[in-house]
Amino acid sequence: MAIIIGDMVGALGNQIIFESNFKPQRVIQALHRLQGIVSFTWVGQTEDIYIENKGKATEKEYFRCMKIKLLNTLFEGPLHLGAILAGADEKFLKALSEIFHTDSIAFQIQDDILGVFGNEKKIGNQSAQTSAGKQTILVSKALEKADSRQRNILNSTLAKKI
Repeated sequence: MAIIIGDMVGALGNQIIFESNFKPQRVIQALHRLQGIVSFTWVGQTEDIYIENKGKATEKEYFRCMKIKLLNTLFEGPLHLGAILAGADEKFLKALSEIFHTDSIAFQIQDDILGVFGNEKKIGNQSAQTSAGKQTILVSKALEKADSRQRNILNSTLAKKI
């Protein structure tokens, strides 16, 4: 069902852009960018699942995955779509990318912190990341700095060997 719904939502997104009253060149640019967003979503999600199943990630792998997933999918991509349809040039799109690169990483690190230390009732989000052994930069750094006794405690707390 999830695949079918995802395909349907993707088709609806394309249809909205196709049926818009923007100039044809902008519509084509926006559709091209939308396909890039979808592609990056697949790649990022696949990499995230791979890291989770592998059970560990380097800082470089973590940030690469977050860049692919967040920057392209949640921040840069949607902003680029709106900017393209509004007539922005490549210089403006590049500036948007530079601004939101740091913001998207900061967003993810804050989300990771809330996943560990946040009050579920206040933030409305369960700390599922930690209980499922989700590999975050916090987990990676904690394991990197831990001695064997601390690593054992972390692994048992995370409910999954990392």
